[in-house]
Amino acid sequence: MHICQATAGDGELLKAVFYPEKGMNLISYSKGGIEAIDQQTRALFDERMAGLGALIGPHFHHRADCEIPPLKNDQLFPFIQGLKAKGEREFFSHGIGRYVPWKYKGSENQIEASLSGEDTYKGVKISSLEGQSFELIFKASFVEDQLEIDYSFTAERPGVIGLHYYYALSNQLGNVRAKVGPKYHRSEGWFPVEKSWLCQPGELEFKINSDIAADFGFLPFEKDATSNTIELHTESHNLRIHYQADSSQNSWQIYRPKGASYICLEPVLAQNPREAKLISGHLKVRIKIF
Repeated sequence: MHICQATAGDGELLKAVFYPEKGMNLISYSKGGIEAIDQQTRALFDERMAGLGALIGPHFHHRADCEIPPLKNDQLFPFIQGLKAKGEREFFSHGIGRYVPWKYKGSENQIEASLSGEDTYKGVKISSLEGQSFELIFKASFVEDQLEIDYSFTAERPGVIGLHYYYALSNQLGNVRAKVGPKYHRSEGWFPVEKSWLCQPGELEFKINSDIAADFGFLPFEKDATSNTIELHTESHNLRIHYQADSSQNSWQIYRPKGASYICLEPVLAQNPREAKLISGHLKVRIKIF
């Protein structure tokens, strides 16, 4: 575990707690007494390395069956038996990156970490779990009162990286604002952005309450844009998430089950992460609590 700390301009303590030994998870990000990461999702982290501040990479969600290599030892991870009992074939949802230890070095204000398919976990080569050779590079530090993350990848076949952080809501209420393109993606395909989600053309205002569920992907407002800013407003605090990609292959996801205490706002390197197109890419994200 590694703690990065800095003092904000208003004198408040900024603290980010990373767990490189367990998938490079951001288990806490706080400013003063405000915690941005939903600590109620700790059970998901303890169970299967999800929840809290999980990563995406080098693939998104579930791979095609033909891309999943046979697992010779299903005792490597305690959660695998439960997934097998449910008939699941994908044991490493959102990529092997969140399930294994990373190599890292850090100081008071920063951390640098890497994961390669050539690394091993319990004597097993990690590329054999992901089904390809790859490299993930992750750097984080505090810059101008914000947590700045540089995340990049290279891989043998098209892949995706992103941040799958579980941000805390207050009383299951919140409001997500961003400039967006005219269409959005859900599991059935692409659709025009719902007019009820827009406060004006191109301006998303997605209101969250206990009854709202979401699993949608949005594009930046400008054609071929490489960056976007998403704001989350809650009763107790606000977040600003700005990302910069190195190509037009980028989008951001809203994921939130009905009644959840959290919302995931996920910058990813793909316009449709279920149809990956890049074999390398770089994503820079700044997250500010205000």
